[in-house]
Amino acid sequence: MENKNRLIDATAIITSFLCLCPMIYGIIMWNKLPELMPIHFDANGEPDNWGPRWVTVYFLPVFLAIINLVVNFSFYFKAQKSGETVKSKFVYVIKWFIPVLALVIFFLVYSYSLGLILEIPKIVVLIISIMFIIMGNYLPKAENFLLNIKVKEENYTKVKRIIGWSFVIAGLLGMIMAFFKSGLWIFIGIIFILAIETIIVAVNANK
Repeated sequence: MENKNRLIDATAIITSFLCLCPMIYGIIMWNKLPELMPIHFDANGEPDNWGPRWVTVYFLPVFLAIINLVVNFSFYFKAQKSGETVKSKFVYVIKWFIPVLALVIFFLVYSYSLGLILEIPKIVVLIISIMFIIMGNYLPKAENFLLNIKVKEENYTKVKRIIGWSFVIAGLLGMIMAFFKSGLWIFIGIIFILAIETIIVAVNANK
């Protein structure tokens, strides 16, 4: 396992490169892509916002790569501030979340722009659900300072396990809901409930 206390590590470099890979494909396919490309889809998978071709091909990959680096840097600065060494696989999973999601989104955008119609909401919900399950499995072993909520020291293990199980359950429900027409909205509702539950658990853990 690499030292995650380094500002720039192998994961940061590889994941940022993956965020930029859609740009390479866009340049190769430039003449086959339409002048206007979808940059946002509604809950039914229909584009409801469009942008110039250069925005999708150049701007969005660079923007996501920058966001990815910010996420990677945030773990470094949190570790420096806490004086701890990050060793948990949970951090490694989180660092892969943006590039994986970016590749999926660009695949859907390019596919739609080239005339291949896919069930976008279903694919997005499935991918996020799988990521939730993976994060939930590793979250109980994450360092306490990564939880971003103040909890009594003796309650951290219990809180991490509860939140971890909540992520896994949300992911499993999301994978089921993805096959229903209103699955995206139901999944968003599940995430909202998960967020409320996390707040309640954190409050109770401080009593």
